[in-house]
Amino acid sequence: MNRLKILIGTEKGKYILACLVSTLFTCISVLLRASIEECIRAFLLTFLLSLSSFCDISSRTVDNIYPCSVFFLSFAFLRTIQLPNLLIGAAFGLCITLIPALIMKSGMVGGADIKMCTALGAFMGPFPFSMALIFSMPFAIIYGIKNKDKSIPLIPFLSIGALISLTIQRIIL
Repeated sequence: MNRLKILIGTEKGKYILACLVSTLFTCISVLLRASIEECIRAFLLTFLLSLSSFCDISSRTVDNIYPCSVFFLSFAFLRTIQLPNLLIGAAFGLCITLIPALIMKSGMVGGADIKMCTALGAFMGPFPFSMALIFSMPFAIIYGIKNKDKSIPLIPFLSIGALISLTIQRIIL
């Protein structure tokens, strides 16, 4: 575990691990008979989520480039019929994190968490993003109870939940 923390702490290590995780998830997408565009989106999303997760774990800060890239990735291969779903998902992701951030003490929900939830809501749509939250929150709660931290790096758990949700969605549809 210490070697993994050291590897994540280096810039080169973050990119290597992100590429490995992205490649693994893309292989799963191929096995699920996804189209080329779905595999490209899966690789890019997983790469961006991995990098932002590593940043959130190691320094509790996430550069704006990661949530912005996920948001703009939502528009890649977009069909006009999907635009309302994208906008509703973004609004849902924003509201689901902004409301607790305004109600709770400062530092409980970070700005990067709000931005990433908005971006993932846009990428996935409201229903799959709801599933991602349902899958990710138990892991986050267990982590918070185990480590007794006041702030939890939420993006790694959101990433896990999003990938589980997208995989299940691909299997069902």
